[in-house]
Formats: sequence, C-alpha cells, structure tokens
Amino acid sequence: MIDFKEIPSKRRSRSLYFGLFRSIAVGLIFAVVSFFLLFISSVVGVNELYITDEKKAERREEYLSSLEMFIDENEVTLTTVDTLSEWVRANPYVFLLVYYKADAIPTVMPPSVDAPDASYRAIELPGARIDDSLKSEELIDDATAGGFYRIELADSSITVALSEYGEEFYYSTFGTVSIGVAAIVFILVIVNYVRVIIVRIKRFESDVTIVSEMDMDYEIISDGVDEIARLSSNVERMRRRMLDHIKSEQEARQANTELITSISHDIRTPLTVLMGYIEMMKEHECDEIMQSYIASTENTALRLKQLSDDMFKYSLAFGDTKGMITLEEYDAMTLFDQLLSEHIVLMREMGYEILSEHSGEAIEDGAVVVTDAQNLMRIIDNIFSNLRKYADISHPIILNIEVGKNRMVFECKNKIRTDTEGAESNGIGLKTCARLASLVADKFEYGIEDEDFFVTRLSLDFRQTYLLDAELADGTIQE
Repeated sequence: MIDFKEIPSKRRSRSLYFGLFRSIAVGLIFAVVSFFLLFISSVVGVNELYITDEKKAERREEYLSSLEMFIDENEVTLTTVDTLSEWVRANPYVFLLVYYKADAIPTVMPPSVDAPDASYRAIELPGARIDDSLKSEELIDDATAGGFYRIELADSSITVALSEYGEEFYYSTFGTVSIGVAAIVFILVIVNYVRVIIVRIKRFESDVTIVSEMDMDYEIISDGVDEIARLSSNVERMRRRMLDHIKSEQEARQANTELITSISHDIRTPLTVLMGYIEMMKEHECDEIMQSYIASTENTALRLKQLSDDMFKYSLAFGDTKGMITLEEYDAMTLFDQLLSEHIVLMREMGYEILSEHSGEAIEDGAVVVTDAQNLMRIIDNIFSNLRKYADISHPIILNIEVGKNRMVFECKNKIRTDTEGAESNGIGLKTCARLASLVADKFEYGIEDEDFFVTRLSLDFRQTYLLDAELADGTIQE
C-alpha cells in the first residue's frame, strides 16, 4: 500500500484525493455563501416588511382586540386575572404586562391610561416561544414603549401593555431553510464530483469491454491526469503490447506452418522417388544380404514418411488452420453416407464386426450441414485409423448416430486391444481432430469409458434448407 505522504506533491495535486478535498472545500464555500445570502436577504425582508412601526401598531391593535374578546368570552374578573396566561400561551410570540390593584374598589378605578404608579401590582406574561436571550427588562421596556391600554373586566378594569415578537418565527424558519439549502448545495457539489468520476469509470469499463470481447483494435482514450487517466493509459499500453505480441505470434506461427509444410513437401518428394527405386530393386533377384539391405532401406523410408506425416499433423494441431478452412453447404444424409460407408466396408473386410445404431429423430430430407467436407473427412479418417490400431478385433465396434432437433452426434465405441505395439503415444491425431472439429463442426470429444472402452464423439449442427436460406437472406450467416 502506497503511503499518501510519500507521493510527490505534483502528482498528489492531480490525484482523486485532491479532487475530493477540493470539491469538499468548494462545497463548503458555496454552502456558506448560499446560507448567508439567503438568511440575510430573508432578515432584511422581514425587517422591511414585517417589523415596521406601522405593522407593529396594527398587530398590537389586533392582539388587544383578541385579548378583550378572550376576557369577554371567559368573564375574567379581577380575582381570575391569572387566566390571561392561557391567552398568552395561544399567542406564543406576545409579551403581556397586566397592572391592577388587588385591594381597590372596582368602581373607583381611575379611567386614565397613564402609566400605573407604584401602587399597582404588575404581572409579566411572556409568550412561550420568546427567545430566552431577551432579558425581562428589555421585554418590559419594549412593551411600555408602545403605551398602556385600559381593558374592562367583568367586575373591574386593568391596565395592560404588550409587545409581540412574531419576527422570531420568521427568523428561525428562514434560518432552518437557509441551513437546509446550504446542506443541499454542499451535497450537490460532492454528488457532481462523484458523478463525473462514475461517468469516467463507466466509459473506461465500456472501452475495456469492447477491447476484451469485440475489438482489440479499439483505442482506449484517457482524459485527465488522475488515477483513472493513468489506469486508462496503462491499459492502452497493455493493449498495444498485446497487439504487438499477437502479431509477432501470428507471424511466427505462420512462418512455422510454412516451414513445416515446406519441409514436409521437400521430404516427401525425394521419399517418393526413393520408394520407387526400392520397388524397382525388389523386382530384381539378389542375394539374401542384399534383400535385407533393401528391406532395411524400405523400413527407414517408411519411417521417414511417417515422421513427415506426424510433422504435418503437428502443424494442424498447433498451427494456424483457419486459412485452410472453406465452409460450404452439404446435404446431411449424402455427406455422412459417403464419409462412413467406405470405412465400414473396409473394416468389415479386415475382420472387424461393425454394429450400426440409430437413436433420436431421423435426418429429414433437405437438412444441410455447413462444414468443410475435406477436413471433416480427415476427422473421420483419423477415427477409423485409430480403430485399426487400437480396436480389439474380437469385440464389435459400435457406431451410433444420434439425431436431435438441430444437432447430430456421431459416436464410435470400441474395446481397447491389449497389444498396442507400434501405436503412437503422443495423441497428435486426436488433438488434430479436436482442432479441426472446432472449425468445421461443433465439438469433438474422446476418452476412456468403463476402463477398457474408448469412445469418440463428433457433434455437428444442421438445419433445414429453407431455414438456412432465410438466414442467408437476412445476413445472419455470411456466405
């Protein structure tokens, strides 16, 4: 794990970490600015539209009217004046001062609205939501500054002074809204940064998917200088190196195939001449020693021919064989009749018992196979060649053709003979079949079953002619 402190400052300034910290800082700046702009503008609006002297006087008259209505409805008397606290609780931003004389005769109360003297008893009734930061002296001063009012009770009268602080509701509301807006602004800045990163990651993922599954020539473009850009650049370099490696490997494989083909041809040409001379010498009478020399020469020539054939098989199994494949349409019934009938007759002449079986559906008329007949014939030839080398002649060879809806499986099962002298042990023939089957058929499988039975399976897809014609017409299968 790389320690962040060890990263050079220039590279660190280009990292995703720095981008995240920068986004947080920008988000905080925008959040603070948006908070103060919204809150200050709301405070200015409340001050200019809500707490002017005219508006405060209007609201004071409304509160006094509401107070008088409460007193009339509840028949408040001098002895129950404390019930006015219920009205104050219903108006939580109102501060009410009540002056009265507890021992006075109600009918003798002076009718004036001057400030009560020291003989009056005062009751402070602050609203439930008045800011605790406002001191009692400030509330009293603000209430008395608005004047005193005479209000009649059921049995007497009282003098009141009140003030209201409804702006506190708007201040707290706009303060909460400003904090919420600031938080949203901060979150939006962070989300936008994350969104940009996710978009770049998705684009990089799409580019890598195209390269890995579709087109190795697709160029991965990196933007920026952070970790994602460096990752994109490294993957692009890796893609180019892989292309160079694949190209070099293809060139080497092609050169190897050409070399093997050329050597095989160069060896087989003089071998053919040599075999001709050997046949001519065998026709002439010679002594026993000379005959042994001729036989030894013939065996050596045959061995060279076998080595040449093995070399060609190696080329098929491990070389580039795509250029050797030509796919064409063949009638399924005719093709397999031609591929199998000659081999079956030959095996029976050699003394092998062949049991032909058929399972599944019948091959319908008009069913076609898209394959390369010549290379498919090589697979069949190799299967029967192995039968002649490995099959126990005392046990029958079972050939089964299983036909499904869109597939046919040719299965060959034989008991392995105990005498395997002269049999090849490298399995090149089977590897060649598997390689060719991947190009001209669907699948080729082989293996030992029940300990001493060897099974090969060749699977091919086929379809009705009219289906194939329809796909050729719409371009599903290219000719």
